[in-house]
Amino acid sequence: MDRCPRCPQFLAINLAAIAKSPKEDFAKLWAYQRAARLVLAEIRIQSAMKHSAAGAHAAARSDLEYVRDHFDCSVPYLHQMIGLYAGMQHDESAKAIAMERLKEFGPQFEGPLVFSPEALSTAIVGLMANFGMLPQSAGIK
Repeated sequence: MDRCPRCPQFLAINLAAIAKSPKEDFAKLWAYQRAARLVLAEIRIQSAMKHSAAGAHAAARSDLEYVRDHFDCSVPYLHQMIGLYAGMQHDESAKAIAMERLKEFGPQFEGPLVFSPEALSTAIVGLMANFGMLPQSAGIK
């Protein structure tokens, strides 16, 4: 169910049994699986933030690439963060890949990935907001 194409593990469901169960059972199962992926992604993002604060940018990038590759690649701020870290590490190939991927998200994300405190803070807040990691009192919608 919603299998990661890069991982050998997956949740197998007996389709005949699911077909006989109420639709709510399938919805609950899907919701549990989705919630588990979000929690695991949040753990990786928190790890990336800790690595970044410690100056371990390669480890931070690795955590974010794991989120991209295994949990959710549909968040532009994730690609932006990866591109910014790649730029810090002078990995122009990875930075170019992130920039190319960002074009898919529209004009707001097109253009050069140049490190600045503003670019980094925008990417961090966007990433955290997309994964539900900001407290409701933060006032960000």
